[in-house]
Amino acid sequence: MSPKFSIIFAIALIGGVTVNSSAAGTATSQYLADILPERLITTSQGWGQLRIDASVWPTAEGAPKLRIKDKGYAHGLGTHAVSEIVVDLGGELGTFEAEVGVQWSDGTSPGSVVFQVVVDGKKAFDSGVMRENDPPKPVSVSVAGAKELRLVVTDAGDGITSDCADWADARLSRNPDSPTAAPQIVDIAQFGRVLSWDPNAMEGTKACRSDEMPAEDVAPYKELLPDADGRYVVPAKDGKGSIGVQWDESRLLRRVALSFADPKSVPPVESIELQYWKGESAWQGKWIPVKAVPEKSDVGLTWRFDFQEMMTGTEKVRWVFSGVAEPVAVAISAFTRSIWETVDVRIQTVGTSAATGEIEVYNGDLTEPQAGSIHRCSW
Repeated sequence: MSPKFSIIFAIALIGGVTVNSSAAGTATSQYLADILPERLITTSQGWGQLRIDASVWPTAEGAPKLRIKDKGYAHGLGTHAVSEIVVDLGGELGTFEAEVGVQWSDGTSPGSVVFQVVVDGKKAFDSGVMRENDPPKPVSVSVAGAKELRLVVTDAGDGITSDCADWADARLSRNPDSPTAAPQIVDIAQFGRVLSWDPNAMEGTKACRSDEMPAEDVAPYKELLPDADGRYVVPAKDGKGSIGVQWDESRLLRRVALSFADPKSVPPVESIELQYWKGESAWQGKWIPVKAVPEKSDVGLTWRFDFQEMMTGTEKVRWVFSGVAEPVAVAISAFTRSIWETVDVRIQTVGTSAATGEIEVYNGDLTEPQAGSIHRCSW
């Protein structure tokens, strides 16, 4: 028994992004720093946080300007070994160029790194070991027709001490022979649980990883079910309530939205605060208010996250409602850089068993739903 299912998976890619070239270096060359918010798939590093047009630094305030040896740069990415920046190319770009080197400090830094460029899984550039007193090294790599670019910095095998690394003047040129395609954006709210938390509780458990967690901190929420129209009623007490989405892993959100039944149901913007979770885990951390002002439509509100704010992602978001006089029903949407891609999945048993089972798809939909379900099928 070996049925074959066609499944659409939401993968962490974004394709066909149209970029305003006036914000980039030339009409055909675009600074990676300018287009990273639309094209970044994921980023990780050994210390600090990836910086745009500045050197790596623990916080945005005070980040030094990019400088390699005696040359300064106005554009580029500041990172720290061991790091990886994964960028979606969508088959639209032609060449990646940059100058790489260790961020200048005072000439006595012990930092040593290796820069690598990987295109669709194949290493296309290796800088060799570079140190603070080395001049910048130019990079020019063809990415014509490629889907993914990975910018890697290793610690050169001696640890990450002072390994501040700069991808200076990093830029991508567009391939004129590659047409821009419109992306099929994925609403990932369907892959999370819709929950309600105590709107007055801003922090998670006080228990450390080695401590026994109090029972009330394990699941400090109420799971909500949708009505016939797919909307959720916001639980409220004393005029205040909350509703949100929690996923099983961190999501690099770009925008989230609430839609209401009709224009009259849309509450005043000032009565809703969007918050995202920041912490070591889904239990240890705190809710952070989002500064962005929502965009209003006839029956909805949309919030767009600041790129630096959501650089490392979040496991959950919620909206806190104030001044609730009557029940509020909402539909929730959330968007990352994911797009739809169709793949065939073959599942085969070992031996000859007459048993049946259920298959549930996570982070994807079945292209041929069974019994009206796009996430479950019998086998």
